[in-house]
Amino acid sequence: MAIGAALAALISTARSTAAADIDVTDLVAHPHFQHSIVSMAKTGRGVEVRYTAADAFFVISLDRELPQGRLRLDVASLGALSSAELYYGHRGEAPRPGLHAFGVIDPLEHRIDFPLLAGDYGELRIDLDPDTQVAEIVIQRASLVGPDPLDSPLLQHVLIWVFAGAIALAWLVPGLLLQVIFFPGRDPETFELACFPLGIAFHFLFYALLGILAERTTGAAAPPRLWAWAWAASLLFASAAALSGPRRARMRAVVRRERAPLLCFAALLFVSTLLLGLDERLPLTHFGFGNVAGVKTFTTYESGDNFFQYANGRAIALHEPFSRYYGDGKLTYDVTAREILPGVLYSVMRQILAAGSGVLSDSFFLYTLFGTVLNLMVIFPLAHLARRYGYGGLFPALCLTLAANAFFLANSYYAWFKFAGAALVLSGFALLLEEGHSISSWLWAGALFGLGGNMHAGNLLALPPFLAWMTWRRLRAAPARLRALLAPIALCLVTAACMFPWNLVKLKYLHRDDALFEELFLNGEHDPRGLLASLRDFLHSVPLREQLVFRASRILAALRLPEIASWVAALGSSSLSGAALRWSRLELRYSAPLLYPCLAFFALEKRLFRGVAGTAAPQNQREQRALLWLGGLTLFGVVAGAYGQHPPDLTAVEPNAILLLVFLLLAGRVLAGSPPVAAAYLVFSLLQGMRVLAVLIHVS
Repeated sequence: MAIGAALAALISTARSTAAADIDVTDLVAHPHFQHSIVSMAKTGRGVEVRYTAADAFFVISLDRELPQGRLRLDVASLGALSSAELYYGHRGEAPRPGLHAFGVIDPLEHRIDFPLLAGDYGELRIDLDPDTQVAEIVIQRASLVGPDPLDSPLLQHVLIWVFAGAIALAWLVPGLLLQVIFFPGRDPETFELACFPLGIAFHFLFYALLGILAERTTGAAAPPRLWAWAWAASLLFASAAALSGPRRARMRAVVRRERAPLLCFAALLFVSTLLLGLDERLPLTHFGFGNVAGVKTFTTYESGDNFFQYANGRAIALHEPFSRYYGDGKLTYDVTAREILPGVLYSVMRQILAAGSGVLSDSFFLYTLFGTVLNLMVIFPLAHLARRYGYGGLFPALCLTLAANAFFLANSYYAWFKFAGAALVLSGFALLLEEGHSISSWLWAGALFGLGGNMHAGNLLALPPFLAWMTWRRLRAAPARLRALLAPIALCLVTAACMFPWNLVKLKYLHRDDALFEELFLNGEHDPRGLLASLRDFLHSVPLREQLVFRASRILAALRLPEIASWVAALGSSSLSGAALRWSRLELRYSAPLLYPCLAFFALEKRLFRGVAGTAAPQNQREQRALLWLGGLTLFGVVAGAYGQHPPDLTAVEPNAILLLVFLLLAGRVLAGSPPVAAAYLVFSLLQGMRVLAVLIHVS
């Protein structure tokens, strides 16, 4: 990330070779047409514009031939401005819908730039889109300036790859260094479980020190350059400590041992970055949540779920109220309905990038890359579990089968952090499976579960069956059963402690919010007195018989047989691309179509649950079988327990940690089984991956 900040600084300071700026403030102060502008007047502060959210714009007459450059509006404050757009016509023409430029907003420099191609310009129409019903902006100066380096599509497409690598290293390297420094006696495989949580701790510490402590102490926000220098210095110090003495050999051993997972991580990041930027001309400056939602999710997720943590991180970094983004129901749910940890971590990245460029720190594309890197951290606990069950040598092939579907690929770059939470929950699972005899492992697992819940609370639905089974195992093996219960109790307390800070903030400064839980499990029943009161209201309003009938119908519907039959029936009358798109939607949307192909190959194995697949010990084979049953029970439990308008078998509702775990174990069994079935499954996965990529390229 330091590389990214340095590049951003270099770009922001690049000098234009164009002629001197041309002041056009008087033209802006006297537009010849206005729409939804409450008032517009030139004062001592500048051109004060008060406007509404009802398609506000003003039109000026430029009538000038221009080289390539930008129209720049320097403002006293951006206020509630969300976005700006410019429409233009050629000399003597009114603005035309097909001729437009999106505004590039710099929240730190307080300016709006509209890139202009070389041409003969007539009228310019400047549209202002606020976050509130009525807003105000003070334009201190309007000028025609030379082009910016970021106006080059080639440069932007080069930079997205640089930033993808920089953000990945910014999360992999701190975890690696801290593991080598603080856990010298652990096996190299500890990296798979510790890298991500240690990276979270590293970046959260910066937020605590510079974003909270320094600000409270000095009464002023720490400047972005301090964030960047402190981050780089800490990394250099940790590198010096990790590369000294015997630690250097230890670090090399970790990197060698983790070569396969690291290569899989890099390959998936490459594919995600390629797909995100493939159809975008200027991805760093002209990319929003809608460029991912809809088109790149096979038109399945068209809401703004990938925008929430961007809004949270932006509000935290710029010291804005959350109400700017969530007020008046603009984002359906309030900020309190979701977790805050991804937003906090993203705000740290924004601060570091802001040391170089306010525009790049505000880039939604870089936020999406940030989310992609965090989501792909799930590769490492999956690699750890694969090795535990004897599939370590097969992990690249396993990774192919895992990723070659619409569910995995879309959730990799759709920044709602479900996979990031799954990574932490799966790490907790692996820790308990390996060291469940140690109470310290239960405490660490509790912290991992708490962090996973802070990434996305939906993954906490994975815990009850697994923890019940682990507790039973512990009780069965312990002579003093009452004392053995202390570990599970401690785990729950640690998990709750990790979830407590954000809940405390909500109680003190915002409000309690159980909207998503109530919507999923209580049919939207809400009582302001709290969740228990809402539960009582639900039980009172919905008779038990009605509940049973409804839940039974949901369990049957979760098989998704009518949807699959409808897809099969349409094969003869639809194009190949249409059929591929519809199956991709089913695969991304519902759990059953996602798992059916893997289950089919799994069923082909002649010695189902009878032989030894892979190189795992018999004990681990029994454990693998138990985990499959627990996974199935968890998925069934969510479907049976949910009661609301949303189908509970949606992959967006089911705990992604369980979906990934079940898929891993099924695919591992197939690939480690009889060679003909394994080869057929691998070929199927390759074809399936080609189908997913072809659909995404086609719809983009």
